[in-house]
Amino acid sequence: MHQLWLIPGLPLVGFFLLVLGHGRFTRSLARLIGVGSIAIAALVTLWVALDFYSPGAAQTYQVELWPWFTAGELEVSFGLYLDGLSLSMLFVVTGVGSLIHWYASGYMWQDPDYQRFFCLYESICSRHVDAGFGRQLGIVVFRLGRCGSL
Repeated sequence: MHQLWLIPGLPLVGFFLLVLGHGRFTRSLARLIGVGSIAIAALVTLWVALDFYSPGAAQTYQVELWPWFTAGELEVSFGLYLDGLSLSMLFVVTGVGSLIHWYASGYMWQDPDYQRFFCLYESICSRHVDAGFGRQLGIVVFRLGRCGSL
């Protein structure tokens, strides 16, 4: 499960590439980055699912990234937590998100803010993917708040 961080990381990298290249990228390159980053994240989700459902695999995976705060016995940290429910959410967000990206790449082609649309949508996809990995309720609420879903 060492590739777990790629699922929220790829759309985030796509977002930063589109932000830094705003106005410099052609529409085709913006399309490639926008559609490609979420589609590759969907393929990594499939790879993780095959590993998750392989015989003898653990029922949950936890990857601790860094501690957020400690209060007495309570330690809240940022990390990635994967179980069957979060894997289902990842399939929905990355799978449907890549289909939306692909459709919108043709639908929005004539829009003057084509690259801006992909930049904002990459940001939304990255935050929604990240929200599904929370291990503790506070972290999940924090991540959902970043999505604008609360």
